[in-house]
Amino acid sequence: MLLDVSDTSFGRGTAAVPDCTMIDWDDVRHFLAVARGGSVRAAAERLGVNHSTVLRRIAQLEERLGVHMFEKLPSGYRLTAAGEEVLEFADQMEASSHLLETRVFGRDQSVRGRLRVTLAPPLAAHLLMPDFADFVRLHPDIEMEILSSGELANLTNREADVAIRVSTTARPCRSIFTA
Repeated sequence: MLLDVSDTSFGRGTAAVPDCTMIDWDDVRHFLAVARGGSVRAAAERLGVNHSTVLRRIAQLEERLGVHMFEKLPSGYRLTAAGEEVLEFADQMEASSHLLETRVFGRDQSVRGRLRVTLAPPLAAHLLMPDFADFVRLHPDIEMEILSSGELANLTNREADVAIRVSTTARPCRSIFTA
């Protein structure tokens, strides 16, 4: 059978020939934040963007996939059946992204970049600030970000790089910042 190249509908985004561009990972990240947070506001706060950015990213992903992924309820956003299916793959994409970052990140031997440390406020204010100051002096190419709150950060999701918590054991420990 010969292909009739005069057929003007061929390859123009018809249902028979889907658009082959890749899904934007940032759209998926915004979808995950809404799915996990239950609201656009919670997702925006978690991602550090405004709510209109979250809505735009969700709309882009829904248009790209051709499905509605959320039901908007007075209590927040609930995943549709399609959204539940997308969530499964989005979780896999996120895990693969973290794995890629972890494997490639370790190959660069230079010590530079941002280091996010999460710890309880009393530890930050009274106990560890002198050690952090020494660390920054020893490693000037590291931008240290201290997240001092009572909330737990998810290290798997890269919300922080290091979490310092108070142990219930009474063993003395040595400073981790010695050269």
